[in-house]
Amino acid sequence: MRLFFISILSALILVGSTAAANEIENLLSQYETDYSAFEMTEINDMIVIWNQRTIGEAIVEKDQVVYQFDKETKTLRYKKGNWRDDLPESIDINISQHQAETIAGGETQFSNLYIISPESDVFPIEPTPENPCWVVNTIEGKQMNVVIIDAVTGDLLGYGIPPPAAFSMSGPQYDQPCSNLWYLWSYNAKTWFNQIGYPCEFNTWPTQAELKDQIQDNSVGMFYEIAHSGHSPSTYFLSGCVGDTAFEITYADSIAAWITDYEKIPFVFIASCYGMCYTDEHTLSHAFRKGSHINTATVGYCDMSEFYCSTCWTYSLDWQDSLFSYISRGWTVKQAYDQSMADFPICSHENGCMIFEGDETFAGPYIRGLPPDTNYQYMPGDANMALSLWPPRVIGSDLIYLARCILDKAEPCLIDSFYVAGDVNGDCQVIGSDVTRLVNYFKGISDIRWCPEYIPDWLHNEAIPEQMPSDWPGCDD
Repeated sequence: MRLFFISILSALILVGSTAAANEIENLLSQYETDYSAFEMTEINDMIVIWNQRTIGEAIVEKDQVVYQFDKETKTLRYKKGNWRDDLPESIDINISQHQAETIAGGETQFSNLYIISPESDVFPIEPTPENPCWVVNTIEGKQMNVVIIDAVTGDLLGYGIPPPAAFSMSGPQYDQPCSNLWYLWSYNAKTWFNQIGYPCEFNTWPTQAELKDQIQDNSVGMFYEIAHSGHSPSTYFLSGCVGDTAFEITYADSIAAWITDYEKIPFVFIASCYGMCYTDEHTLSHAFRKGSHINTATVGYCDMSEFYCSTCWTYSLDWQDSLFSYISRGWTVKQAYDQSMADFPICSHENGCMIFEGDETFAGPYIRGLPPDTNYQYMPGDANMALSLWPPRVIGSDLIYLARCILDKAEPCLIDSFYVAGDVNGDCQVIGSDVTRLVNYFKGISDIRWCPEYIPDWLHNEAIPEQMPSDWPGCDD
């Protein structure tokens, strides 16, 4: 009976593989002549077919071709890719995998053969090796190393950047705990946060006190961390360093305690190796979201230091850059996530190298509420917060500021109390409809309203009308 079951299972797998091969041929027939190296996956409403380039057994870093088809109509939506034209059709190597692992030393976790890209983020060897290279991931003591061995000469060329792996595997950089291997990743996030309109404080190895301050700062609507973390399920990551010789551990439960009396953080990217494998109670994702699935989203890594995600790691900075670019266009975080997965399908391993959790309809604004003890000294519609004018006034410059902030992304949207001052239709958010409302206010056909959760402090003792009358003192037509 067991052998019979295995035979049926094998037949079903074969049928599935044949069906996938037929689908690939049907969709690619007008674009490609050889379909043998292509793989297929379905992401949201797309059929994604891609080829991660290899020459012999060597993975060609950064070289891929990706086709994205509409699942219903089977029409091509988008093609993207990179394919170097300076590479040979075949390669010869003199150093075996076993020999390379011996040269690398330490305890081998896994190794791959690569042709390293001149644009490499994770193998920063200068000059770029011309020969294929063995990339050997090892553990030596508690330190993870990515050792690069020339597969022709056997020379040890240098070291790559390891993924932010689990503490149980490697922990922080023990010899130099304050070294910042992931500067490109964190700086990329900072740059995008600023461009999206959320001024970002950039901090390397923040202490727990600094982290607590940021988490309790209600102007922080977007948060990014990349660090070593606990093994799956991840409940912590390593943070500050002390005297260049030690490190701190920040636990999800600590974050949950810090954020108790504050709003959840709308967007968090958790770039720790196992940071997003689990998202239920006592995990990092759950803590930042306060367990909510409304107006909040977390994205990040799962199993990034495992063998099956090793090629995804070489695309991780590109994947992140892609995600933020779509978010900056006003896409929902889930749409941006799905499209980034379609752009880099090598990360769509069945175990998941990139994970989303949260509100699938959420597209910002990434603004938190004000803390309970805030004095709400503001005028609804006074978007640029020109508090030197008292009483505050709603004038043409406020409309210009609001439009540039929301529509053109040309002004920083996140300033003190901007959440309430920019909300002119009383829906407790700052989006394009507020610009329209303010235009109509100046035309005399709409009124200005405030968010009922944040009534201006200087009006607390007044009889608050349901809406702000057009002749309210201080409002200039």
